[in-house]
Amino acid sequence: MGRGKQSKKKVVKYLKDWNGSRYLDQEEFCKISFKVNKNKVMIFASLVSDYVFARYVEELEERTKYLPHGLGMSREKRGEIGHMLHEAKYAMEQIRDAYSNEELFHAQYRLRDICSAFVDAGIQVLEGNREAEQGG
Repeated sequence: MGRGKQSKKKVVKYLKDWNGSRYLDQEEFCKISFKVNKNKVMIFASLVSDYVFARYVEELEERTKYLPHGLGMSREKRGEIGHMLHEAKYAMEQIRDAYSNEELFHAQYRLRDICSAFVDAGIQVLEGNREAEQGG
């Protein structure tokens, strides 16, 4: 149980760090060394893949497993979510392959946008499924 708390504290610390002005403002971002920036962004990218995308997809699948029509959403919505996952993978590759602070900043900002859109889309799906469960 102690390890779980430590892990959660570490995730919260990294997310707070990530959401600080240093990683949102390009000038502040570029003042820090490229190596430090890349390490921080790589940590965030792995947190995103492990905690946001993987667990969120699992949660969506679990909650919608027993509803008719697959994931309980339109083919178009499934395509949008699949596209966001593909875009996130590409953004993570750009982070890994970045050679300058500018490239790194833009890739991490793109990943942040995708993450936000992904969570919003997932919430819409879950709310739609909740309405379907209550109505039907």
